[in-house]
Amino acid sequence: QERLQSGHHRVAQCRGAVVENALAVFGGDTRGNAGERRVEWARRHVGDDLRGDRLVEIGCIEIFNRMPTGQSFHRYINPERDMPAEAFAVHGLSSEFLSGKPLFTEVVEEFLEFIGDAPLVIHNASFDISFINAELDRIKRQPISRERLVDTLLLARRKHPGVSNRLDDLCS
Repeated sequence: QERLQSGHHRVAQCRGAVVENALAVFGGDTRGNAGERRVEWARRHVGDDLRGDRLVEIGCIEIFNRMPTGQSFHRYINPERDMPAEAFAVHGLSSEFLSGKPLFTEVVEEFLEFIGDAPLVIHNASFDISFINAELDRIKRQPISRERLVDTLLLARRKHPGVSNRLDDLCS
C-alpha cells in the first residue's frame, strides 16, 4: 500500500505540473479566472468497458491561484468484481487489497463535495468522465457535465503535435 500511496502522490505532483504547464502555455487560463478554484483528478479502473468495468481508485488535488493547495481527496474503491490480470499488471491493485475498501456509494458524497462546482482538470477527460458518470448512473445520480472539463490531453496535443502525449511521457 505504501508503494501505491507514493505512486498516487507522484501522479498528483506530475499531473499538477502538467496542469501548470498547460495554464502557462495557453495564455494563463484554461477555463476560469486566476483566483478560481479548480480540481485536478486521476482515476484507475478495472478495464475499458463501461458496462462491466468499475472504478478502483479516485485521486483529486485542489488548485487555487494556479497552485496546489495541499487539499486532496483519495480513495480506493471496491469494484465488487474480480481484478483481471491485465488491469492488475497496469496498476497493481489486487482483488484482495480492494475487497476491504468502501463501495463507490460510500464515497460518492464526499467526492462530490470535494469537487463542488469547480472546473475539472483531467488528462483524457472524455474517457475519465465516462467512468465516473457510469458509476453515478448506476446509483441514479446526475452525471458530471462535460462543460466543466479542461482536458490536458487536448492541450498537450496542441503544444506537442505528432508525439506521444501520454501522461507518463509528459511527466518525464
